[in-house]
Amino acid sequence: MRRLNLNNFRPEVLESSKPCLVLFKNTGCGLCDALLPVLFRVKARYGGRLKLGYIETSDQEDLAELFEITGVPTLFFFRHGDAVEVEYPPRPDMNSGYSEEYIVDYLEAHLDE
Repeated sequence: MRRLNLNNFRPEVLESSKPCLVLFKNTGCGLCDALLPVLFRVKARYGGRLKLGYIETSDQEDLAELFEITGVPTLFFFRHGDAVEVEYPPRPDMNSGYSEEYIVDYLEAHLDE
């Protein structure tokens, strides 16, 4: 999983030939920490069809502001430079907010569009 910042965001995400799932997180956020292994399993499931990255919002305030991040964890799905926020689940996972099943269902519906 690639750590993203203002310097590498455009080439790694916006100009990527592959769809990207980006986690906005904060160090010390329990839900964020619990979501990381979920995202690694999702990445393994989709292999080379999906890129995965994260943004530390406390270090990258400009990116957090640009995407209007008001809470973490927050996921965005990018394809060909277009960004869509992955809606926070109506019934969040108690450990990680987003469950693996919820993320997989989202990707199944949007990955091959």
